[in-house]
Amino acid sequence: MELTIEQAVDLGYATMCAYAKDSDRLEMTFAVTNYAPVNELFTKDKVVKQGGDMVKGWITLSDTNNGKHVALWEEETTNVVNTDEEIIVNWTHYITNMAYNRIELGMNAGQGDIQVYDYLNGKRKNMFRESAANLQAALFASPTSSSDKKNPHGIPSWLSQGTDNSEGGFTGYSARYNDGSGTPYNIGGIASSSSSKARWASYYADHQGELEKDVETRLKKSIKIEKESEVSLFIFKGQQLF
Repeated sequence: MELTIEQAVDLGYATMCAYAKDSDRLEMTFAVTNYAPVNELFTKDKVVKQGGDMVKGWITLSDTNNGKHVALWEEETTNVVNTDEEIIVNWTHYITNMAYNRIELGMNAGQGDIQVYDYLNGKRKNMFRESAANLQAALFASPTSSSDKKNPHGIPSWLSQGTDNSEGGFTGYSARYNDGSGTPYNIGGIASSSSSKARWASYYADHQGELEKDVETRLKKSIKIEKESEVSLFIFKGQQLF
């Protein structure tokens, strides 16, 4: 007659389960293997602002047009022009928490025969995992509307989509709210168009669904433009700083 361990009740009472080492007993699943964007922004690439009612920056987007070729003894003229623009972004805030009580910790105390794994440490790790997932999702999104003051302006806000079917160019003049309507809004409070403050636009190329053969060509073109044009390079970097 064959018996299972569940049927051998006395043996089950007398024998503990086999566990992994303490630090590996509680496993955790992740949506991604490494929250790389969040790790980058909160470590080496983070920019710390010292308080204030909002985040502000400044960027030069216009020319004075004082430089020109002249004839011998031609009189010089000087243009006095405002060339700088103010970038304004409101603060957004993220909070999290975890709950436990001392009774739970007391029941979970005692390594070895009593504590299978550290209950409090497991809750703490799960809190951080959830925060990383939430922040990474927000990083690739925009506010839902003009009244949305809670969600931050993620990467799609600053590096926005441009003209449909574009072969590649600085046509990303406006961000889009993340509500499905595609309603445009000014990035950083700066209104940009082909005729006004065009250097504030993002570079955009539409791959039109041809991911295999088209994306590489578009990327090569954008990289070439960035290397050859100081203005393009400045815009790319300026977009990513805020």
